[in-house]
Amino acid sequence: MASESSGGNEYLSTLPSNIFYNNIKKNHSDLSGYSEQCDTNSVNNYKEEAKQICKNILRYLDKYAASIDNKTEYDVCILLNYWIYDTLTEILGSENTSKKINLAFGSLQWMWNYPVDALKRTAYYNKCQPNFDIVKHEDWKKRKELYEYYVDYKTILYTANNFDKTCNEFYKRIEEKKKLYEYFEEICDSKPAECPNFYEQCKEYKPELVLHNFSCHENIVAAKNALATQHTLIQGLSDGDRARDPNSSEHGADSSEMGITQDNFDVGTKVGKSILGLAPIAITASALYKFTPMGLWIRKLTGSNQNITGNMDGEDGFLDHTQDSSNILFNGAENYISYQPI
Repeated sequence: MASESSGGNEYLSTLPSNIFYNNIKKNHSDLSGYSEQCDTNSVNNYKEEAKQICKNILRYLDKYAASIDNKTEYDVCILLNYWIYDTLTEILGSENTSKKINLAFGSLQWMWNYPVDALKRTAYYNKCQPNFDIVKHEDWKKRKELYEYYVDYKTILYTANNFDKTCNEFYKRIEEKKKLYEYFEEICDSKPAECPNFYEQCKEYKPELVLHNFSCHENIVAAKNALATQHTLIQGLSDGDRARDPNSSEHGADSSEMGITQDNFDVGTKVGKSILGLAPIAITASALYKFTPMGLWIRKLTGSNQNITGNMDGEDGFLDHTQDSSNILFNGAENYISYQPI
């Protein structure tokens, strides 16, 4: 998990992979003592880079020979090879992986395969050696990450369960390894020849198998369940609001049709009211015309004895019908209606 050291977590520096990387890459004051063993006269490519990396490797092998021999926990040589390739990538640029970096790595391999006398005389140089088979894969960074996780797991678990403030952070980091395991599960099932040699060792630390070992596991699961329940409730309320929304597309056509019907209804109502409003005026005008001196005067001027409303309904017109229907009330006494001038 060394690649995640930029996360700012102070406890990441205690992880075995980070301890190893920080140690081997350090510019120790005694590195010059390994210059003779790292003679590069026999190599043709990237002499400077090969010499510097060689000195770092030899110093580590010299100082930590005992721990290198103890492979009960993990193989330091695998980390060493990933460190070599990663360092060359930083020096030469990742865009040159397919050519320059491989040539530089090849120079280191040559130095170990054909050591100079000074190197051959050491008792430690062959405890680890550059091995291109480890790093030759295009997904070498993923393989590096997987092995680092395997190396670091026990320290992660111990730290998380003994320092409460670290538990959530480390738990999250391990959850994020699920995709990494899914990636290698697919490769190892479909292309066994490309499966990492150390994959079987890593399988016991699959996130699904180990997350329950963390002291914060139950609290995190409970929090996730509560959040999921809240999300479901909010989603349900949101769906209900959409179902009741009259402006939703589902009800758009109905609303449009209702609008047209309502408009027509309003127009009909206005016309009806207009007709009803004119009726009293027409009746009043007819009454004045037929039963008052004003009407007599108008008829004399026009020379007409017909109703002002014309023959609207057969022979006698609108007013005659009105009179007929009113005889019940007036007993045929329409002539008794008189006009009283003001």
